[in-house]
Amino acid sequence: MGGGRRHWLPQGTRDPEYKSEEGRRQDRRDLIEQWLKDKKKRGHSAEYVWNKAQFNKIDAQKTEFLLGLFDYSHLDFDSDRDQGIFGDPSLSDMSQKALEILKKNPHGYVLVVESGRIDHAYHYNNAYRALEEIVAFDEAVTLVTSSVNIEETIIIVTSDHSQVMTFGGAGTPRGNPILGYDIYPSPSSGMLYPTILFGSGPGHQSSEKLQNTTRLSSGSSSFIQPSAILRPWSTHGGEDVPLYAIGPRSFIFHGTQDQTFLAHGLAYAMCLGPFKDNCGDATWAKEDDQVEKGCQEKQLLRERNKEINIWTLSAILSSSAKKQLSNTFLIYFTIVLIIIVICDTNK
Repeated sequence: MGGGRRHWLPQGTRDPEYKSEEGRRQDRRDLIEQWLKDKKKRGHSAEYVWNKAQFNKIDAQKTEFLLGLFDYSHLDFDSDRDQGIFGDPSLSDMSQKALEILKKNPHGYVLVVESGRIDHAYHYNNAYRALEEIVAFDEAVTLVTSSVNIEETIIIVTSDHSQVMTFGGAGTPRGNPILGYDIYPSPSSGMLYPTILFGSGPGHQSSEKLQNTTRLSSGSSSFIQPSAILRPWSTHGGEDVPLYAIGPRSFIFHGTQDQTFLAHGLAYAMCLGPFKDNCGDATWAKEDDQVEKGCQEKQLLRERNKEINIWTLSAILSSSAKKQLSNTFLIYFTIVLIIIVICDTNK
């Protein structure tokens, strides 16, 4: 399910939603029709839908395969999505329908959910739409996590790359809108600047043509954040990206790993490939439980260390000894303890 109908329809075939558009396939193949015929030939129940009204009518219990192409090109950004009956389903809607169909398989399933337009919004230097897409993705993750049995389902949440978005500010106060401006102007221009900035992209302004962006609303869905280097699109970033995991053997996903480790880790967790016999091995299962228990104990130890450090800091700041310490020593000691807490938290 997603967008991209133009790549499924041949040239000369009108798009069902945008009548002025037609398919782009030069081989004259109608892949939608071929897909439906193939499933019918194999004796499977299959459905094709292209709007929310059709999508809502799908009975997951009677459907084995579902193809949903909800836009001629890319899906709309979630903040622009038509939520009416003839509009598009949300990422959460599609995830829920997919789960309802896949859960019928007694041998298990693999579900891949991508919020692909996060990437596009970042490329446009458009923080508003990027953050709205992240919220939509978070809602989909929450739905999936609450809809499956975590005791027998492993869930991985990650990204294929970072972006060159950054946060800047000389004195941004607590509670300041993330799409707002810093309270201190730039020394070079004398102008306020948005908290969210980009390393490259279409938001660049030369010093000769610098505009006062505060005349524009940085909370607008179409606001383009300033960038350091002018490019038609912003580039990807190069730093590590986080990976979150929950479920059976999710403990193996920790620390800093090469991206190729993910495939091997999933194969291990799911007993596939070279690990296909592990799930029936009692010794392997016992060792697996011991490792998982060890990781849990290590995490509890870290949490306890964090609590101890925070308690110590609080005791120092509230004790009568505070009056006897010089201000310089107290500030120095407090900073050292804060650093310890941060280090423990980041381990």
